[in-house]
Amino acid sequence: MTLKTFKDIFSDGRWLIIPRIQRDYAQGRESASATEIRNNFIKALHKALVSGKGINLDFIYGSIENLGEHNGDTDTPDSMAFIPLDGQQRLTTLYLLHWLASRHEEKYAESEFLKRFSYETRYTTRRFCEFLMGDFKPTFSGKLSEEIKEHPDFVLSWNDDPSVKGMLTMLDALEEKFYGASPVENLWDKLPLITFNHEDIDDMEASDEVYIKMNSRGKPLTHFEHFKAELDNVMNDNAFALKMDTDWTDIFWALREESGKEDELPVVDDAFLRYIHFIANVICLKTDGQYAPDNDFEMIERVFSHKTNQKILSDALSCWEKVNTADFFGNIFSKKNPDCPTLLININGEVDLLHKLCRGEQFPMRDIILLWGCVTYRLHKDIVKPEEFARRMRTLRNLTMNAQDEYRPERYSAMFHEAERLILHGSIDLASNSYNQAQKEEEARKLEWLQTVDMTHEMQLTALENNDVLYGSTTLIGLDNYHLFPTFNTIFSPACSSWEIIARALLACGDVSYNEVRWRVLIPGPGKDNDNKLWREYFRPRADEEFNRRVHAHLSDLLAKYHSGKSCEDIVNEWLDSPRESYDWRYYMVKYPAIIRYSGFGKYWFPGESKTNNFYSMATRASTSGRHREAILLAISNEKTGWEFNEKGDYGGPLSKSGTAERLFNTPDFLELKDASTEPATPVSTYTVPRAKDGADMIDRVSLIPSFAGQQ
Repeated sequence: MTLKTFKDIFSDGRWLIIPRIQRDYAQGRESASATEIRNNFIKALHKALVSGKGINLDFIYGSIENLGEHNGDTDTPDSMAFIPLDGQQRLTTLYLLHWLASRHEEKYAESEFLKRFSYETRYTTRRFCEFLMGDFKPTFSGKLSEEIKEHPDFVLSWNDDPSVKGMLTMLDALEEKFYGASPVENLWDKLPLITFNHEDIDDMEASDEVYIKMNSRGKPLTHFEHFKAELDNVMNDNAFALKMDTDWTDIFWALREESGKEDELPVVDDAFLRYIHFIANVICLKTDGQYAPDNDFEMIERVFSHKTNQKILSDALSCWEKVNTADFFGNIFSKKNPDCPTLLININGEVDLLHKLCRGEQFPMRDIILLWGCVTYRLHKDIVKPEEFARRMRTLRNLTMNAQDEYRPERYSAMFHEAERLILHGSIDLASNSYNQAQKEEEARKLEWLQTVDMTHEMQLTALENNDVLYGSTTLIGLDNYHLFPTFNTIFSPACSSWEIIARALLACGDVSYNEVRWRVLIPGPGKDNDNKLWREYFRPRADEEFNRRVHAHLSDLLAKYHSGKSCEDIVNEWLDSPRESYDWRYYMVKYPAIIRYSGFGKYWFPGESKTNNFYSMATRASTSGRHREAILLAISNEKTGWEFNEKGDYGGPLSKSGTAERLFNTPDFLELKDASTEPATPVSTYTVPRAKDGADMIDRVSLIPSFAGQQ
């Protein structure tokens, strides 16, 4: 290849002619993608010329022909012409830049060679180029394109020529960048810093290969082709460029998604670009907790202009060469609870993380970390055994799935560094500010425990962690209950028909409430959708040691009873039928499930310093300013006693009896009947509920209603 400047092409009186087979000038189009490409190209030219470093615009292919023979006119003087078969867009932009500099700096004599630039695609385009190099001398007193179009010699029909319109747009963009707020001094003298690798097509043997790579003979260059050209220019590595077009393209060809349209190719380029963005994001997140720029060309400049990052990208691409990704990820992840010791991950039905990324699906931080964990392993297969990788990925899955509150920019860097440490060395840094601390401590205990048990125990632990109410958070079950792991999975199975009965059975075993704040507690149940969402929230890792110990004891009791052959219904009925001297809030929730059923988010409001029998079932997630109902009154209304909530009863109001003005209230100490026909309501009767020293009722106050208020 011969290194040439734009002016070199015109040496020895040679012409530069854009042939008929080429498309219109596209770099001046006004679409969003064309604007982005144009701005980035101009930015690259400006930076290269202002810095003095120069820029190479890659290859320019074409043939040298006799001008007369080319025009089919043997009488034409024996001049020669360069006919580009690739590069006409860049050449046209440089023609416009040279013209602009020559007019600003009045280099009329030095720019005479520009008269030998011509277009054969359209007569109007050719005439416009002749107009620019004719008598027209711009004053640059306003917008350049407007000054050109207002000149008397400008032909109105040129406005319909897409190449002319594109040239006018480009001239305005070049004028703004090079002669706007910060004009470039002596631009004309700097233009030779722009060079090409030039080759005459007639001198090349592999002409077919060249034609294949030459923009498909007039088809528009894709965004990815522009991106690759810019990336190749920054990388300045022929081996990298070759792999981009061969081995690495094969990776994403295997992951391609067919568009379903005959005129569209599979979106291999999109998949390729998404993976490059993924690597750039990881590099930036590891550095400062921020994502890489969304703009493709800004990403290249900020991230891949550094040699260290270039090697990371090259290695992260090479590690997937000749890998069947479906098999690789299928040996790690599963869509549902597996029968073998593989992992469960919430990927919305997609096991192959690389495929998911390349498809452009939502890819949350946990997926980014998990995929980077896989890349880290593939980059170090020589020092990490497959069985070690599987165990470490299970730990990483547990950490990422239980870090909902930790995904913040200030923690991202530590998360990625700790993920790499875990994959490479199998250790957890308990001192780092990364994932949920309680989950990290749990995982550290598991790693120690696994050193003392056999494969059967490890498989039992894996099966437990795969339960989708846990996603690896097993502290409340405890490693001491390893023989009851299968029992837990039986109770909390995807086929569970009633989360309500599990909640009642667990409450029958003890106080399993979690105090979110002083007055609001979480007690899981069926929720508003009768699914396991509340249980996932309940089992998440917490630093509350008192809660963990208390619930571990009561949950162990439930598992042991179930393991002995008792169902959840048996546990509930046995507890309710057992002799009792008092009736606390747990009794009412177990006896009257309407209280649990009403709370769509498992939240309850207990006014005062302790849990009394005057509490509220909340239909909101966090605030009592929304809908809530007094729990005892909920139970009464569900017993078909004739007492019901009116419309305002959603806000903690009393019960009403149809056709009357009577209202029924519940307080910590008594039930009260009032006549609401007066203002304020007049008390009719009050029943003081006998209470034990711990505040629990000595009698079931719901059972009092028929005798206390049934005849009123």
